[in-house]
Amino acid sequence: MLCHHFSVRNFMYGAPLDEATRDYKNQIQKQCVEFIWYTASDKAFQAGQKKVTPLYVKAAIAQLLLYKQDDDGHWQVKVGTHTLQIDFHDY
Repeated sequence: MLCHHFSVRNFMYGAPLDEATRDYKNQIQKQCVEFIWYTASDKAFQAGQKKVTPLYVKAAIAQLLLYKQDDDGHWQVKVGTHTLQIDFHDY
């Protein structure tokens, strides 16, 4: 298992990204949000619900990544075969 430990704050706000990389990161974020929203909405509709609840959002997110908080307060995020740890100091 590959584990990445990094500062989310540095990645999100302080990493020096050129314009093309920043635009690409933003596109990926938009695509992820769209996927989650459409998937959750579709599942709620199929279940006969009129509102999207956290249950459907969590199920949609689980199709993209898995996450959990350990006993020390750190987050483990798994995307495909890659796992990264977000230290509790970084959020």
